[in-house]
Amino acid sequence: ASGLDTGSTPLVAIVGQRTGGAALTSRNLFGVFNATTAYLRLDASGNMAVGSGNILGRIAARGTTTDASANALWLEDSAGTGQFVVRNNGLTGVGTNSPAAQLDVRPVSSSTIGQIVRLASGQTANALNVENSTGTLLSGVLASGAFYSAGIAFASLGTPSNGTFVYCSDCTIASPCASGGTGALAKRLNGAWVCN
Repeated sequence: ASGLDTGSTPLVAIVGQRTGGAALTSRNLFGVFNATTAYLRLDASGNMAVGSGNILGRIAARGTTTDASANALWLEDSAGTGQFVVRNNGLTGVGTNSPAAQLDVRPVSSSTIGQIVRLASGQTANALNVENSTGTLLSGVLASGAFYSAGIAFASLGTPSNGTFVYCSDCTIASPCASGGTGALAKRLNGAWVCN
């Protein structure tokens, strides 16, 4: 429109500067507060915080709760549909505004791939690891695409659902599985373990 300023000079500028010209280093340049509660802050390094938390990154946000009752971050499309959400308890949804897992990815259509793990050229590390709470590898997908199971002993196979398969580290090749061997692939079929 005619008369608009199209130059590079900002219409509003906040300059953090002490008497004598030295730049501010420890005070916020800008803040929005309700009494003593911080809603928005911009520090002297240009980092921004939403909420009252510490500014631990270029942009930091603190939620209002610690559970899934509210969002810490919400991104939506032009129609107002949520496309990316992080709940205050860390549940993260992509393609859904109600994540049911730590990472809940839902394709936007039946022809859209849900998730891609693309490896680096010459990749040698695993493409995917599943670990227990102490960081011990339980299973994974190797860089070649092969599935890897760390293996469990015959005595620990248990009675999971049919269709379960795992590497049994001391099983013999038999049907049903038995201990005393040097290892076999154990499959749960018709309520029994089959090893081959």
